[in-house]
Amino acid sequence: MTNEPPTASSLELRASDADRERVVEELREHCSTGRLTVDELDERIDSAYAARTLADLVPVTRDLPAIGGPVPATRRVSPAATPAT
Repeated sequence: MTNEPPTASSLELRASDADRERVVEELREHCSTGRLTVDELDERIDSAYAARTLADLVPVTRDLPAIGGPVPATRRVSPAATPAT
């Protein structure tokens, strides 16, 4: 797979072993950073290895940020910045 966003027609293509392995490695990385539990990792790995098309791989990582990509910042308020009550 390339880094370009997949088109509808390219998602119909059969997934290769390399495509599935790439997704599994991404899932392992997310588990190591705490985004997935071990149980979730196992379920998603099963789904990735069962994928027949590239479209089947999309839902496996849909709710996870891209590895190395930007992560949405959370706004933290320091205790000193909050007014006393």
